Amino acid sequence: MITSYFIQDQLFSLQNKREKLCLIINSHLLSNMVRDLQCINIGQQLSGKLIMVPKQERSIQAALIFSEMIRSSTAELVGINRLEILFNRELAVDPLKLLLANAKEKTVLALWPGHYDPKIGLTYAQPNHPEYRFYKPSDISNLLIIDIEAQTL
Repeated sequence: MITSYFIQDQLFSLQNKREKLCLIINSHLLSNMVRDLQCINIGQQLSGKLIMVPKQERSIQAALIFSEMIRSSTAELVGINRLEILFNRELAVDPLKLLLANAKEKTVLALWPGHYDPKIGLTYAQPNHPEYRFYKPSDISNLLIIDIEAQTL
């Protein structure tokens, strides 16, 4: 069974990496997994800020607003959940690249709302869905991915 101590040990292993990103798969409660973790609800926070931005500028502003949310956190370990908004094609962002770009100064622990199979890759949604994303194993080989249900790294 994956414990909060296991996750904290894995997060410690990220300290010497260029991008300090950990994706948690198949878990709904990030704050229960790491002690004293403050989580940012990306869907709520980002949509609340984007609603004030004209529709034609949202694709430009989405990544900037997201980055500011991560930077403005006072914690060195930033938990983020409810990432589904990042997959909205109107925002024109690559969710994984956005996460990696913002995991350089701070460690980012993100609840990935999709599936992971080490042999197939990382996905969000089904192939026929408009927000479908697929990252092959070579795209994610350097990432720390913890699948809670499969109990694998």
